[in-house]
Amino acid sequence: MKKLLKLFLIPMIIIILILFSLVVYAFRIEPFNINVNNINLSSNQTSGLKLVQFSDTHIKPDFTYENLKNVVDIINQQNADIVVFTGDLYDDAPKYSDDNNIINLLKSINAKYEKFAVYGNHDYFSYSSTEKIDGYSKIMKKSGFTLLKNQSKIVEVNGKRLFITGLNCDDEYDNSHSTDFANPKNHNSDYNILLSHKPSTYEKYKEFDYNLILAGHTHGGQIKIPFISFHGSKEHCGGFFAGLYDLGPNKKLYTNIGIGTTRVSARFRAVPEISVFNLPV
Repeated sequence: MKKLLKLFLIPMIIIILILFSLVVYAFRIEPFNINVNNINLSSNQTSGLKLVQFSDTHIKPDFTYENLKNVVDIINQQNADIVVFTGDLYDDAPKYSDDNNIINLLKSINAKYEKFAVYGNHDYFSYSSTEKIDGYSKIMKKSGFTLLKNQSKIVEVNGKRLFITGLNCDDEYDNSHSTDFANPKNHNSDYNILLSHKPSTYEKYKEFDYNLILAGHTHGGQIKIPFISFHGSKEHCGGFFAGLYDLGPNKKLYTNIGIGTTRVSARFRAVPEISVFNLPV
């Protein structure tokens, strides 16, 4: 009987210890690690425009401005020409916000040419109806970001014209407005970039000639257990779940898996990332 008990207890203790270690890792370690993923889209390994993307910070009581400072430090180490933020700044602004500290940190992000941002879904529902237009917008503008809400802008870089469009996350299923603002054909541009919080929003604009589409939202599943993803689904994200997708000649889409967490403050097999692109510009 004692032998049988030992045979049963030892494996159970080992399993419990492994599970405990995994929980500690998912809640206390992985969410605070940051990968810098370098994506070279230029034939020249050493020259080209350096664009840095970060996304989905989801600032909240367990991921504050002190954690964001580490993110900002890593971004600044990249010596970016352009920095883009693809939405979801706060997790739930009415419950937790720290605007002054967040603005000071975002303002300290360095970019040689410009910093751009778009709305994420949390940047809408995190505010009351009277603040929806102004809350996130004021923060990003005070931080030195150009906020693109169904708008485009030309940036002159090294004698070339960069056409950058930012989509409004809230308009994913709204077909009532013109999409002319997003068409690069009339701007004599050399390289075209589309910013969209949700990768699925790209479907509405896929006929346009973009070289690079940058998105976030999915968190790469956030907690990835075999056959299960805690946040987002491949179907909901238009099949663009995480990483780089080849859409055709000189046309790529990249889904950044983000920095923060939502609903559950854990990540597993979805390490936070900052993506760094070397572009042929």
